[in-house]
Amino acid sequence: MLCEDITWRTKWAAKEITPEVAISKIVSGNRIFIGTGCAAPQTLVKTLLGNSSKLLDVEIIHYLTLFPENYFVKKKNAMLRHNTFFVGGPIRDQVKEGNADYTPMMASQVSQLFLSGRKNIDVALLQLSPPDAFGFCSLGFGVGFAKEIIQAAYMVIAEINPYVPRTYGDGMVHIKDVDYFVYSERTPLEFKLPEPDDVDMKIAENIATLIRHKSCLHFSYGSISKAVQKYLANSEPKHDLGVHSFIISDDLIPLIEKNIVTCRRKTYHPGRVVASIGFGTKKLYEFVHNNPYVEFHIASQVCNPGLIARNHRMVSINQAVSIDLTGQVNASYKEYQFFTGIGETLDFLRGSAFSQGGKPIIALRSTNKSGTKSHIVSQLDAGSSLLISPVDVYYVVTEWGIAYLHGKTIRERALELINIAHPHFRQELLEEIKEKKLVYEDQMLHFNLQGEVVPYPRQYETTNTTNDGTKLLIRPLKITDEKRLQDLSYSMSSSDRYMRYFSNEASFE
Repeated sequence: MLCEDITWRTKWAAKEITPEVAISKIVSGNRIFIGTGCAAPQTLVKTLLGNSSKLLDVEIIHYLTLFPENYFVKKKNAMLRHNTFFVGGPIRDQVKEGNADYTPMMASQVSQLFLSGRKNIDVALLQLSPPDAFGFCSLGFGVGFAKEIIQAAYMVIAEINPYVPRTYGDGMVHIKDVDYFVYSERTPLEFKLPEPDDVDMKIAENIATLIRHKSCLHFSYGSISKAVQKYLANSEPKHDLGVHSFIISDDLIPLIEKNIVTCRRKTYHPGRVVASIGFGTKKLYEFVHNNPYVEFHIASQVCNPGLIARNHRMVSINQAVSIDLTGQVNASYKEYQFFTGIGETLDFLRGSAFSQGGKPIIALRSTNKSGTKSHIVSQLDAGSSLLISPVDVYYVVTEWGIAYLHGKTIRERALELINIAHPHFRQELLEEIKEKKLVYEDQMLHFNLQGEVVPYPRQYETTNTTNDGTKLLIRPLKITDEKRLQDLSYSMSSSDRYMRYFSNEASFE
C-alpha cells in the first residue's frame, strides 16, 4: 500500500458512495470514458458489467484495454458498445467481428475531440490515489487523456485506491473536481510484454547503431521497443540518454539504474523522464511513486510534434506490420482487419524528423515468424491500409540491416529495402519491381557460387580513428552504393582515377 493515511475519507465522506450506487448514476444513452490500460478502475468496471442489463445504448470510450474481465459476454453486454482509439488486447477480436468500433486518430488529438465538444463525455470512470492534506489526488501512471477528459466530462466518478502511486507532472486532480468516489484496495492492473526473441534482438542491435550518446528516446508499444531497451541495458553503454515517450514500462528501469538514461542532456524537460502513461508491474509503480525524476504529462503535450522536436537528437522507435518498395508503411492493418492503431506513431515520427539531429525509425521483422512470407513487399497486400506515407519514412530497420529512404528516388528506395529484406525473397522482389519499370532492367544482386543471394557481410566492417579523433567506418560495398561510387569517380582527377583503377576511363560499363 503506497498511501496508508485513511483520515481523508472522513473529511470527504459526502462524496463516497458504493460501486452499485456509482454505476446507477449512468443512464441509457450515456457515453463513458474508462481510464487507459493499467489505470482502468477495476471495481467500477466490474460493477458496470454486472449491471449492464439495465442499460441501453451505452458507448464505452477507451484508448487501450488491458482489463482481464470479459467486456464482451453477449448476454450481459449486448447494450454496451465499445469505441477504441487503439486496437489491442481483448478488444481486437471484437473489432474484427464487428462488435466494437475503432476510431483512427493521432494520440495528440484525442483529448481535443472531447474538449471541443465534437464528442461529449457523460461519465468518466477513473482511478486515483487518495488525496493529500490539500485535497489533491494523483492519476498515477494514467495521466494520458484522463486529465483533460475530467474537464470535458459531465460527471467524474473515481475509484480511489491507496495502491495507486503519486506521480509528478500533470497528474494532480483536486477531489473537488470529482463528483463521487468509491474506495478500493485492489492491486492495480499489471502488464508485461512477452520476452523478445532472437530476431527482435537482432533488430534492436541494428537500431542501437543509430542511437548516439545524448540521444532522447521514444519507445512505441511492442516487442521491438522492449528488445531495444533490453539490448541497451546489456551492451556497451550509451551515455546520457534521455526519454520522452508516450508509454514507459518496467524495461526502462534498468537503463536508469545503470546510469545509461540520465536525461541530463535533454533540451526539453532536462533532468526528467517524460511520459504520459505507464504499462508495467508493481516494480514500475513503486519506482514512479513520489519520484520527481519521472513526470507524467497529458498526451496532447507529450505527443505534440512541435514539443517533441524541442528535444535534440530525438530518436523515435516505431513498429510496423509491412512496407512496400516505395516506402508506404502498413503499421496497423492485417488481412483486412485492424491490428493495432495509429497511436502516437505519426506524432513521434514527425516530431523526431524536425528535431535537430533526430532520427525517425520504422522497425519490422523481414518475414512472418514461420519465414514463409516477406514483410517487405512490392505492393501492400489486399486488406492493408496506408498508415505512414512515403514522405514520413526515414530509417527502416530489419534484422538484416538499415535502409535510409528520405529524399531518395523510388528506384533508390526499392534497392535500399530489397537490401534489408530476407535473402530468400530479394530476387523475387527485384523481379517484381522490374516488371513495374521502377529499377533498371539489368539491375543485379550479389550471388555466391551456389546461386544464393549473398547477405551483407557485416563481419568485415571495421572502425578506424584518425589522428584528429575522427572515426571512420570502413565497410564492404552494397548495391545501394552505386550513386556514391559514381559521384566519387566523376569527382576524381585523371591521376587519382589512374592510381585507383589503373585507367583514365571516366565512365564504367
